[in-house]
Amino acid sequence: MTRTFFLTLALGAGTLAAAQGVTTIPATPLGAPSQTMPVQTMPERAPAYPSGYTTEQLQAAQRALDGLPGLSALELDQSQGRLRVTVGTAVQRVAVLQRLTQAGLPTGLVTFAPNAATTGGATGTVTETPITPPATTPPVSTPDPRITPVPGGRVTVTELASGTNAATSTPAVQVATTQAALNALYRVAYGNQTGTPAVPTLRSGETVVAVFLGQRPTGGYGIRVTGASVQNGTLTLTVEIRAPGPGAITTQALTSPWTLVRAPGTFTRVQLVDAAGRPVQLGTGGGETR
Repeated sequence: MTRTFFLTLALGAGTLAAAQGVTTIPATPLGAPSQTMPVQTMPERAPAYPSGYTTEQLQAAQRALDGLPGLSALELDQSQGRLRVTVGTAVQRVAVLQRLTQAGLPTGLVTFAPNAATTGGATGTVTETPITPPATTPPVSTPDPRITPVPGGRVTVTELASGTNAATSTPAVQVATTQAALNALYRVAYGNQTGTPAVPTLRSGETVVAVFLGQRPTGGYGIRVTGASVQNGTLTLTVEIRAPGPGAITTQALTSPWTLVRAPGTFTRVQLVDAAGRPVQLGTGGGETR
């Protein structure tokens, strides 16, 4: 009778183990202390969209952009796995990308919906996805004796002057490394105004960069330099381009915004980027006046 009872108990335990997916349950003598079998859990994988981004990343991007000024629509594009963002101006697009960067999130999490307000007047190129420029082989040239070596890293620049009525309608970046070149830049910057202020003295080993935004249809446009860095002889200026928002009250006259900044050192090349580090193309009218 006792053996039958133990056999029935063992069979019952075996049936229960098979139902729970356990292959073997060691026999435990009656009266022995019970042992808790370790439970193994499979790690959960976050679901990914076709873009490769996860739900957590998209939710974090949504939280980061919540309440951003100028944001009129924010929705999830299920087919791409990205947030579709609607803003009014190119400057507000830059603000969206900057907010994501500050939150430690990739800028590819968003795409921008077409908006008529952003197509009326170009204020610089603001791309929606990262663009990798094609690799090029720099030409071999003789070092320019005018170039002053400047250590790589951040550079402190000083704004000399700025305005909205330059005597040029073409976007351009001009560089001056001599007093005569700086005098010429001031004549262009103040050419449409009565009287030109005294031109500051340009010391040896300094560079002045003039950024002309070009002709704009109304007031409300502007440009300013917010940061600078140098690497391998290239001066990179971070610029902020302003444009009037939808319904803004502006001067109904043609304008031509500009800014002049001074930087220590001289450079082989000057380039502009936005707050997200993307190249800003002002047009084909760029040049250098040394």
